[in-house]
Amino acid sequence: MPQIIATIKLLTFLAIAIVLAFLQCFVLLLTGNRFTHTLPRILCRSVCAIFGIKIHVKGATPPAYNCFFAGNHISYLDIMVLGATIKGSFVAKSEVAGWPLFGQLAVLQKSIFITRSKQGTRDGSTQIQNRLNQGDNLIIFPEGTSTNGQQILPFKSSFFEPLLHVDKSVTIQPFTIELSFINGTEPKTQTDYDHYAWYGDMTLAPHLWNVAKLKSLGVTITFHDVIEPKDYTNRKDLMKKCEEAVAFPFKKNYDPDNLITQTDEN
Repeated sequence: MPQIIATIKLLTFLAIAIVLAFLQCFVLLLTGNRFTHTLPRILCRSVCAIFGIKIHVKGATPPAYNCFFAGNHISYLDIMVLGATIKGSFVAKSEVAGWPLFGQLAVLQKSIFITRSKQGTRDGSTQIQNRLNQGDNLIIFPEGTSTNGQQILPFKSSFFEPLLHVDKSVTIQPFTIELSFINGTEPKTQTDYDHYAWYGDMTLAPHLWNVAKLKSLGVTITFHDVIEPKDYTNRKDLMKKCEEAVAFPFKKNYDPDNLITQTDEN
């Protein structure tokens, strides 16, 4: 029976995604960028409903526009959870554009794709700066990869460089994503977290199939106090302030002096 229900969930998701993707093409052709996020937000909320993902939002009220949302990354499901909650476009690694279905949807949502190279990082920074100057909201995972759901990786400061050079007043909204329950039970072991977390060498299809077999997942998004980039002159200080805010719920596993070092691309 769980396999039948899981199959129905996946087929429903596939049908809705294909229909909305085609509709999004027409919307962008007819209206330009005016309604870029309307259909993707409907899709994300539909996906959360289909897979029984319950979202609990707490903390500060996020700004409505011209905001740089930065937080931790646990799973590809974060895209759906955040897309259902925030009106904005994602900043993602270039590989995401090639993912089946998810990649096409990301393209239609006007995501920014960054190649992992020095030139790619510079080009990405320029795109981020331009989009913020246009008043867009951007959503980014400064760790640069996903984690096991119980810790965060050090942020890459290069993502914060364009915030020091935007023409408009922009704010940073730090957020933290946490898995709060699986089938109504609080996660305790890494196996529990792995029902949601997607990291390392995990493959997409088996993980999504296991998600479809679950009755429910609970995810909490905590929005922390906003940060004003205009108060900073150094990208690393700005990055560290944001990292500390995002890491606060993981404080028992967070030691800023002993995080695995990540190398910035520039």
